[in-house]
Amino acid sequence: SVVMLRGRLFSTINAWAGILGFGLLLTFEILASFVTALSVTAMMVAMAGGLLNITWYILTARRFFQLAKAS
Repeated sequence: SVVMLRGRLFSTINAWAGILGFGLLLTFEILASFVTALSVTAMMVAMAGGLLNITWYILTARRFFQLAKAS
Protein backbone atom coordinates (compact mmCIF):
# COMPACT_ATOMS: atom_id res chain seq x y z
CA SER A 1 0.00 0.00 0.00
CA VAL A 2 2.90 2.37 0.61
CA VAL A 3 4.17 1.61 -2.88
CA MET A 4 0.65 2.25 -4.21
CA LEU A 5 0.73 5.64 -2.52
CA ARG A 6 4.01 6.59 -4.18
CA GLY A 7 3.06 5.28 -7.62
CA ARG A 8 0.47 6.62 -10.02
CA LEU A 9 -1.14 3.33 -10.99
CA PHE A 10 -3.56 3.14 -8.04
CA SER A 11 -5.63 5.89 -6.44
CA THR A 12 -4.64 7.48 -3.15
CA ILE A 13 -7.92 6.26 -1.62
CA ASN A 14 -6.90 2.72 -2.46
CA ALA A 15 -3.47 3.18 -0.89
CA TRP A 16 -4.76 4.83 2.29
CA ALA A 17 -7.46 2.17 2.73
CA GLY A 18 -4.73 -0.47 2.67
CA ILE A 19 -2.41 1.40 5.02
CA LEU A 20 -5.13 2.15 7.56
CA GLY A 21 -6.74 -1.28 7.31
CA PHE A 22 -3.54 -3.21 7.83
CA GLY A 23 -2.46 -0.78 10.56
CA LEU A 24 -5.70 -1.27 12.46
CA LEU A 25 -5.46 -5.04 12.15
CA LEU A 26 -1.90 -4.91 13.44
CA THR A 27 -3.15 -2.84 16.37
CA PHE A 28 -5.83 -5.46 17.00
CA GLU A 29 -3.24 -8.24 17.04
CA ILE A 30 -1.14 -6.37 19.58
CA LEU A 31 -4.13 -5.53 21.79
CA ALA A 32 -5.55 -9.05 21.63
CA SER A 33 -2.18 -10.61 22.45
CA PHE A 34 -0.90 -8.35 25.19
CA VAL A 35 -3.80 -6.30 26.62
CA THR A 36 -6.59 -8.80 27.13
CA ALA A 37 -8.58 -6.42 29.33
CA LEU A 38 -9.41 -4.33 26.26
CA SER A 39 -11.02 -7.15 24.28
CA VAL A 40 -14.14 -5.15 23.33
CA THR A 41 -12.04 -2.22 22.15
CA ALA A 42 -9.78 -4.60 20.25
CA MET A 43 -12.79 -6.07 18.44
CA MET A 44 -13.97 -2.59 17.43
CA VAL A 45 -10.52 -1.86 16.02
CA ALA A 46 -10.57 -5.21 14.19
CA MET A 47 -13.98 -4.45 12.71
CA ALA A 48 -12.81 -1.11 11.32
CA GLY A 49 -9.61 -2.67 10.00
CA GLY A 50 -11.50 -5.54 8.40
CA LEU A 51 -13.90 -3.19 6.62
CA LEU A 52 -11.00 -1.13 5.32
CA ASN A 53 -9.24 -4.28 4.14
CA ILE A 54 -12.35 -5.43 2.28
CA THR A 55 -12.51 -1.99 0.66
CA TRP A 56 -8.84 -2.27 -0.27
CA TYR A 57 -9.36 -5.71 -1.84
CA ILE A 58 -12.33 -4.50 -3.90
CA LEU A 59 -10.58 -1.33 -5.10
CA THR A 60 -7.42 -3.24 -5.97
CA ALA A 61 -9.32 -5.93 -7.88
CA ARG A 62 -11.32 -3.28 -9.72
CA ARG A 63 -8.13 -1.52 -10.81
CA PHE A 64 -6.54 -4.80 -11.91
CA PHE A 65 -9.58 -5.56 -14.07
CA GLN A 66 -9.37 -2.06 -15.57
CA LEU A 67 -5.71 -2.57 -16.38
CA ALA A 68 -6.39 -5.98 -17.95
CA LYS A 69 -9.16 -4.54 -20.10
CA ALA A 70 -6.95 -1.67 -21.30
CA SER A 71 -4.14 -3.94 -22.49
